Amino acid sequence: MITQKEIATGKKGFTLLELMVVVIVIGILAMVALPRFVRVVERAKSAEGRLLLDVIRLSQLRYYAEHDRYTGAITDLDLAYSPPKYFKDIVAGSSEASLGTARRIDSYTLSIDSNGLIKCADDANAVYKCKDAGF
Repeated sequence: MITQKEIATGKKGFTLLELMVVVIVIGILAMVALPRFVRVVERAKSAEGRLLLDVIRLSQLRYYAEHDRYTGAITDLDLAYSPPKYFKDIVAGSSEASLGTARRIDSYTLSIDSNGLIKCADDANAVYKCKDAGF
């Protein structure tokens, strides 16, 4: 229980110095954690592009088995995927070196070859780079 003397002298609470130390510690923790968090989020978003490219590659391989060539028209492929949220310009490639590409909005372009190897290329004014996506 608080006594009358403690109330009168104002000995309850934190000093300004203690509050400043806490704010500085929180600021340092945020400064260290925020860039790492951004990279983890970008790596998770790039998973959408990787999955999409793998679907295109498998569809291209089925198309090749039927027609003995790859197609450059994505409409020729038997694709079943939901519209991507983080990628645009989904294009089918017509060679083994590039069976498909997907461009991350304002960032980088992913491409996949017939062996399933995904390559990343940075765009000129990319907000996120390939290294942020884990490449």
